[in-house]
Amino acid sequence: MKIEIKNLKHYSEMSQETNAFTCDLFVDGKKIGYCRNDGCGGNTDYYAFEGKRDILLSAEEYAKTLPDIEYEFNNEKHYFKSTLENLIDDEVEKQLKEKEDKKYEKKLQKDCEKSICYEIPNGYALISWKNYTISQMLSTPLGIRTIQKKVDELKASGKIILNTNLVGIDL
Repeated sequence: MKIEIKNLKHYSEMSQETNAFTCDLFVDGKKIGYCRNDGCGGNTDYYAFEGKRDILLSAEEYAKTLPDIEYEFNNEKHYFKSTLENLIDDEVEKQLKEKEDKKYEKKLQKDCEKSICYEIPNGYALISWKNYTISQMLSTPLGIRTIQKKVDELKASGKIILNTNLVGIDL
């Protein structure tokens, strides 16, 4: 059985202890209901459309047959029985993470056009030259030497360069 959510709408300004969201619930490619969470720490609710209650009940039973869900808290592993609610919540988390990852990647690519980007804990830092893009710097011998010197300094201090556009620079 394939259980999916689609049309996720996340309301970050309403999310307090849990994610506030609404979405559609699909089972084996068919839209059978919808889900919601008000973001105040309560359960995720899901509802079947008229005539789809049997499919929803089957999805609930199927979810119970899946392996226990493992969570780590305070360096201890905890296990919970799988439920349809858990599956929905996990899929919401997955889709929100994918969206954030895409946003992060897009911002990184834009920053790499103007700067050397290198990893730091929880993100990246920038080194740029006022009024010059990386491609402009790479178009002159002095710019190439300047970038190479900075890259060498960063590498010597153990930094990981994130740019993929430093053509001709020894990374």
